Amino acid sequence: MRRLVIGAAGLLLLLLVLVLVAVWPVTPVVVDDQPRDDDAPAVKRLDVSPSIPQRRLAGPDAAASSRAPRPVQAKPQALDVVRRTLIEDVTLTPTSPCAGEDIRVRVSLVKDAKNARVTVTGQPTNPAVVRFAMPGDFSIPVIARDWREGIETRRVPVTVRRCPARPIARVRHTLLQDDKVAFRITTSGLSPPLKFTWTFGDGEVQSTTTPHVVHDYAMRPQKGPDSTFVAMAKVTGSSAGTATGRVAVGLPNSHWMSSQRGIIVLPAVVNRFAALGKRSAAVPVRIRNISEEAVEFDHVTILAWSCRSDTPAQRVTVAASTVLNATAVGAGEQKIVQLRWASDRFTQRPCRAEVRLRGTAGRKFKSLAMFALELGSPDSARRVRNPAFVRKLLKAEQLLGRSPVSAQDLKRLEAEGRL
Repeated sequence: MRRLVIGAAGLLLLLLVLVLVAVWPVTPVVVDDQPRDDDAPAVKRLDVSPSIPQRRLAGPDAAASSRAPRPVQAKPQALDVVRRTLIEDVTLTPTSPCAGEDIRVRVSLVKDAKNARVTVTGQPTNPAVVRFAMPGDFSIPVIARDWREGIETRRVPVTVRRCPARPIARVRHTLLQDDKVAFRITTSGLSPPLKFTWTFGDGEVQSTTTPHVVHDYAMRPQKGPDSTFVAMAKVTGSSAGTATGRVAVGLPNSHWMSSQRGIIVLPAVVNRFAALGKRSAAVPVRIRNISEEAVEFDHVTILAWSCRSDTPAQRVTVAASTVLNATAVGAGEQKIVQLRWASDRFTQRPCRAEVRLRGTAGRKFKSLAMFALELGSPDSARRVRNPAFVRKLLKAEQLLGRSPVSAQDLKRLEAEGRL
């Protein structure tokens, strides 16, 4: 009986050992077989098989570490805005307006903030024109911001009165190419015929009998990144009644921006349709020097394209004194310069050209004036066959009193409502 008990106990012990051997994880030991010096001791390298899980103690953040990492959100860029005194005064004209009347808002800046950007009711113009349709007490928001992230805001109070019925004029504008602006006015309460007196804010005045006009601001002074003008139209009816409309026009000063990079780009205005004769071409060029240094042109480059589209441009560079009657333009001066060159400089008759006047401004800067010319093409090379378009061209020639008519002329006449 005792032998039977011992035999059963031994069998249970053997089964327990087998179970422990099967369950207990075994880490294989691999002997490093890399070559070594004979005097160096044998090195054993533990190679943990990836199929065998590694055990570690669970810490308080064990559950969080098993999840996928959260994406790191980029912090928004913060802009440090500093309250500064930038506005000296805000004036309203008129001070006590009527409902529906134009109000001219002029913001004066302090001496150290002359280049601050100003917005009036969201308009990036200074001065600006605002209008209230109903009487009551209102406020006009004004914001000034300088280049150092300084800012000042104001709300200018204004009382709008209810006035007796009177004539009303509204002026709208459309920006065209080459710094030209088309103006159009609508009126009510005036008896025809009407006469219009336009004041464009740059010292120019024009009178018309039509409610539309185009003005050229290319020769404006450029002393900052943009220029603002308040254009005004005074309308007079047959019964001596009058009405006045205003609009603010903002223009970016691209030539001034170029001057900040060391290149003085001068505005140049020409009649694109030059007189190309058999022997020479002559073009009057109106140039304004926007810099505070005198400009001296030393050479002229002409890129000319023939009437055939499959030929490359012809390039000619000559001394400025050989093609210009004057090569110097004083600081802030506006001058008309005559450009003339001989037709035999080109192997083929040019149809269009690009002219670049290059020189220096003072001792530090380079200067550049450039413009394009349409020199015309033979009648056999370009024909207009659409009868409706021919009638439009003929009407445009009558309205302008000249020929030929450019695509820009057609666009301007259409914007004025004359075509």
